[in-house]
Amino acid sequence: MPPTTVQPGVYAYIDEATAGDLGLPADFNQLYLTVAAAAPDRTAVETTVTAVTESLADDNIMVTRAAIPEPGVHLMQGNVDTGLLMISILGGLTLLLSAFLVTNVMSAVIAQQVPVIGVLKALGSTRGLVLRQYGRMVILFGLMALALAVPLGLVGAWFMSDMLAGQLNFDIPSFGLPWQTLLVQLAGALLIPMLAALGPVRSAAGMTIRDALYPVQETASGAGGTGGRRTLQSYFASRTSQLIAWRNVARRKLRLALTLIALSLAGAMFIATFGLRLGLHQAIEVLVGEFP
Repeated sequence: MPPTTVQPGVYAYIDEATAGDLGLPADFNQLYLTVAAAAPDRTAVETTVTAVTESLADDNIMVTRAAIPEPGVHLMQGNVDTGLLMISILGGLTLLLSAFLVTNVMSAVIAQQVPVIGVLKALGSTRGLVLRQYGRMVILFGLMALALAVPLGLVGAWFMSDMLAGQLNFDIPSFGLPWQTLLVQLAGALLIPMLAALGPVRSAAGMTIRDALYPVQETASGAGGTGGRRTLQSYFASRTSQLIAWRNVARRKLRLALTLIALSLAGAMFIATFGLRLGLHQAIEVLVGEFP
């Protein structure tokens, strides 16, 4: 059999004559057992191994070690579970990042459409109508994201499964999309964006006609400020572009905080992913070096 990536050792079947030609002992030094029960548990396997060990001891054959794997569990199942756990954590963090993104996008959209909301309120629109209007927008964005995520996720899952199968030296008998996974994707595409956009949408729905139609005038009327602020504004008077940029950054403090959190979390995920990859490769090299 070809070697695996984790343990690069070649396995082959030879007869006694070939073993003699290779200078290997002709006697057998390992014994593999298969329990005949349909679904044996660990207790049944241990009982069988103990009986065989005692039988060999009666024939003056010393058993130095008896390894009992978990019945029905692949030898590398623990390693695969660890990798899947890390992927699940990264997926959860990515979902959290998407929630920040939805909040920022909806805040920006609502900020641009404040006059439209004011006109709707002036024409008799109710709070519920505004909620439904922007709620439909969020659901539409979620459905479009779901339409892209399902096929791309299947392609990515296939390549990842094929890579793991090559490293562990086994074939994938079947591949498909379980309905549980589809439900999780549906919840991530609809429920998470709705919860993330709830704050901006409720703020837009609760906006009065005066706040929606006259936000600039009210801001200008209350922009007298202190003497220190006027001094600072006069200092930057010759640098209009810089002043506008700084004011735009600090004008929406919540949006600024969400953006900084999202960028920091994305950077941390990027560094953690590459650090984990490097650590796994080094661990495999150490493991292979210990068993030449």
